[in-house]
Amino acid sequence: MANLKQLAQSLGLSITTVSRALDGYADVSAASLFRLAPVLASMRADRPQIKITRIEGSRYNWSDLIDEFLAKPRDPNQPPPRFSVANIEIADGAIEFDDRPEKSKHAVTGLQLAIPFISSLPVYQDISVEPKFSAQVDGAPLQLNAEAKPFKDPRDAIVSFDLNGLDLTKYLNYIPGLPAVDVRAARLETALKLTFAKAKDSAPTLVLSGSVALRDVDLQEPGGAPLVKSPRVDVELRSIEPLLPRVDIAKITIASPQIRVHHRADGEFYLLRLFRPKSGSETTSSSRPAIAYKIDQVLINDGKVDVLDERGARPVRLQFDQFKFAMHDISSAAAARARVQLLVVIRRRVKRTLVSRVRRRAATASGCPSAGTAQG
Repeated sequence: MANLKQLAQSLGLSITTVSRALDGYADVSAASLFRLAPVLASMRADRPQIKITRIEGSRYNWSDLIDEFLAKPRDPNQPPPRFSVANIEIADGAIEFDDRPEKSKHAVTGLQLAIPFISSLPVYQDISVEPKFSAQVDGAPLQLNAEAKPFKDPRDAIVSFDLNGLDLTKYLNYIPGLPAVDVRAARLETALKLTFAKAKDSAPTLVLSGSVALRDVDLQEPGGAPLVKSPRVDVELRSIEPLLPRVDIAKITIASPQIRVHHRADGEFYLLRLFRPKSGSETTSSSRPAIAYKIDQVLINDGKVDVLDERGARPVRLQFDQFKFAMHDISSAAAARARVQLLVVIRRRVKRTLVSRVRRRAATASGCPSAGTAQG
């Protein structure tokens, strides 16, 4: 039987820290010691109060703690953290948010939250909590619908996230790590289901599925130059399993985009900023576990591309009147070979087509594919 010292060593914490943490819960499973990982049969917090302060940009009063955690070296092949927490409840919680740059304050009060489980271990625990979320945000009520199926095997509990036209520009400044571009417009629509499944005598699963759409997307350079516009971007999710982590996407469709490719005099492609985090939010790749991903197809339909190259003595501009792109069978698997189809029309006369296969060469620790080898 494992002891407290071994459990502390497996978590990378001191014996005192683990001992105090375990003493704070009345219902700690004996599996915590058996599996050298925290296994909690239940956890409840009554009237917790949290204060969040945005100091500047994407820096918060807790950012230094996150930076310290992410700065720790980590083997990208290391499996996700081992833990299991069941029957999680928060009653009458409150969150105070002080946005100093915007000189505004927001409050979440009356927070009621219940989560059946969060687990990365094959641990069977009795589940007595059904999913629930309700609160008041600046006085306005907010509630998520939940559906429990206690007599089904596996025992499912489903939470629905349905949004229609949420204006994202009001909230993007609060999210660290977003690309360094100006989001002038973007509205979010979702039809998502978060499923907590627990089959008898087996490990629980947590799966997000459904669809996500962005409407009226307008991205610009900070100076106001256009970057990308699209009336609609659709993502069809088969499943996202955050605890593994694993992502399975059926289709990504970008409708009628207008794309401006700006090759600046200093050599920078401004469009690539979409794939880089904001300054000050970068983390080392070794701090993130590898993500297993699979995307059946990415489609760009009826696009237009405006290319501006400022590297020479005179700027050069090239316009593609029609742009279609399709990429199939994208995967993090070592032997994956994606199929690429590209059609462009220049000045309404000259057509160029490309059909190729791209072999995945490597992946970063965050799971994003690096440049591969194209084969015609």
